[in-house]
Amino acid sequence: MKKRITYQPSVEIRTTSEVITAKCTCPAGSTPAYCKHVFALRHAIVDYVSKELFYASTERLQTWHHPKPAKTISQEASKIFAGESSKRKLQNTNFYYDQLDF
Repeated sequence: MKKRITYQPSVEIRTTSEVITAKCTCPAGSTPAYCKHVFALRHAIVDYVSKELFYASTERLQTWHHPKPAKTISQEASKIFAGESSKRKLQNTNFYYDQLDF
């Protein structure tokens, strides 16, 4: 088995992802045909651009301190509880604490 060798692929591309020149330090990269290292580099560049990995997550402003939007419509308490207080009546308000055995 061969020792691990590091190859240096390089690619010049246009903004339309069209390859201008490509070369690599591997034996297959010296010919006009592109080697797998150049292909992998070009694929990584296209993936980098399509997923917009050049934007850092810290570029977006934080929003944790903003309140969440309310799902209900706020109303006045007098409209919500209109007439209910007159319907509720206390029953058995005669309670004697002396009868409790502590």
